[in-house]
Amino acid sequence: MSAQNPHLVVLEANGLLRELGRVQVGGLLRGLREDSQYQLAIEDAGIRSLYIDDVPLVQESPGKFSWSPGFFAGRVEVVATGASGIESLFFLEVSPATHKVSDEQFGSMIAAIRAFDEQFLLGNASSCLSFGRNGTGGRFDMHVRWERMRKHGSSFLECVAAIVRTPHANLKPVTNALPLARVKRLPTQAMRDRRIIALAAGQVSEGESVETIQVQVQVPTVTVDTPANRALCALLNRFRQSLLELKAWVESDDGELSKSDAIARRNRRLGILRTLESEARRLFSVYPFKGVSKAETTSAGLTQISANPLYARAYRTGTDTLRVGTRQDASHEFLHVGPSWGVYETWCYVEIVDSLTQALGTRFSIGQSVYANADVAMHATLPDGRRVELLFQATFPSVGLESKKSGWSLSRERRPDITVVVIDESGPQTFIFDSKYRSGRANVLDAMASAHIYHDALYLGGRRPDYCLLLLPADAGVASLTYRETWQKYGVGTISEFSVGGEGVSRCVQAITEWLQAVERPFTITIESKEETVK
Repeated sequence: MSAQNPHLVVLEANGLLRELGRVQVGGLLRGLREDSQYQLAIEDAGIRSLYIDDVPLVQESPGKFSWSPGFFAGRVEVVATGASGIESLFFLEVSPATHKVSDEQFGSMIAAIRAFDEQFLLGNASSCLSFGRNGTGGRFDMHVRWERMRKHGSSFLECVAAIVRTPHANLKPVTNALPLARVKRLPTQAMRDRRIIALAAGQVSEGESVETIQVQVQVPTVTVDTPANRALCALLNRFRQSLLELKAWVESDDGELSKSDAIARRNRRLGILRTLESEARRLFSVYPFKGVSKAETTSAGLTQISANPLYARAYRTGTDTLRVGTRQDASHEFLHVGPSWGVYETWCYVEIVDSLTQALGTRFSIGQSVYANADVAMHATLPDGRRVELLFQATFPSVGLESKKSGWSLSRERRPDITVVVIDESGPQTFIFDSKYRSGRANVLDAMASAHIYHDALYLGGRRPDYCLLLLPADAGVASLTYRETWQKYGVGTISEFSVGGEGVSRCVQAITEWLQAVERPFTITIESKEETVK
């Protein structure tokens, strides 16, 4: 932290500059909105750079940096670095765009996803959310590992360095040859030496000195080759291996950044990992780890560690650094989440699963799809014996017209957000939904391209989807696309207000249930639609 205790000043840059607020080191400023423009000013002449998600911000003038949150909501960590390398941390809270969903709706989406599976929230956006501790690693396992390494890695090595200064040691008996005069108690095996027997009987031969007689005895010697040091050495080994894996990931991961930003972030992250690796290598070269015969974790080692506060703190910090997944308990941490549109996509899937469970009176179970690989696949059996699959981001690979695969794409590889599959004797039929975190007529019409592509290019079980509809959080701005007649005539359309408390959820569930009832007959529409004059 800078000796001057700098402040971060945030100004809105949507037109005229207006100060939104200022925050001290370690503090949190609320009130920012996604997809807006801001200027961040640092009140410290010694600060040279600002980083968000390890990407350096563009410096417009000395001490002033431009930044736009993009499409994500949550807590953002701002790192200010000076010439000395000392870092200061500030935190900003970004809220979702109000013309798409309200803060309350977005919060409800987060809560629903957490109740379903917290792993769905993890991602590679700059924003963070508070997580408990439950589960295992998933799609964004490396992002979680990096975040924990960055936050806890240095603390772990500092704890280990403290142990190096005062290591745990035991007394270990070592057999040594000592002059008889220095031995206080003769071991039993010493009585096999004829010279000692002769000495005891007073029959020492002339010319033989007592000083020349040596006895093999066990001498207590200090050793650092203890179960506690072996267990900590094993943890340090895992730490180094994790650093190597993270370096390989950092060198290959660009995320959704531009080439220049990706290179800048890669260089910063590699610099952090190399610093940690250098310190870990140094610790391995000194005692107690230099004197450990075998790196292993045993019950004896963990018992010794728990009894030593210095070792217990180091081991706890190390396991926090290397832990993957999220677990639910009293302690919380902040992990990177997906962008707002990613959160919306995930919530749409979770909401359809929950709503169909109630509407169909059946229970969906996690499993594997018969027809396509998907990030998540859930299935249920209807009362009439048909199987229903709900796939989240199923992969339709581009494999050509002669493909014998069940699910494939006529164009390049495609990954629609939600694929509903019903399977009966005649084979599978599909209903596809693509979630679009957009609003406004122009944006919605532009997004319709994906609906047409999915409807025309995707094949599952030799059939194209019956329907492909976009799910929108707010009003579509194009009423004709929301009409059921449009869906039936063209196979594409939109469902607007698909959000928490929005009427789009019930319309979506009704569309799916009517489609399931249709089976082999045409999809009949039972609700009267409105007329629209298209401009």
